[in-house]
Amino acid sequence: MHGIAAITSPGGGSAASLRTDQMAYKIDGAARVLDLSERTVWTLVKTGEIESFTVGRSRLITRQALEDFLRRKIAEANGDQSAA
Repeated sequence: MHGIAAITSPGGGSAASLRTDQMAYKIDGAARVLDLSERTVWTLVKTGEIESFTVGRSRLITRQALEDFLRRKIAEANGDQSAA
């Protein structure tokens, strides 16, 4: 099911709403989704840790690229070296 999913902050309040049907994000949107700074997301893109592409002058990151990045980071944290 696609739609709007609430993201709650550690205090229990709603921090933001994530459109789960959104297919791609600009850098600032990806930063919000990952709860990272825009600078960190730019670094991850430049180093190839997060795949991205451009359309005109906009840099976009697909939802799948964000999910892939998170899966790799979780696997690395759990000691799975094959995910790198």
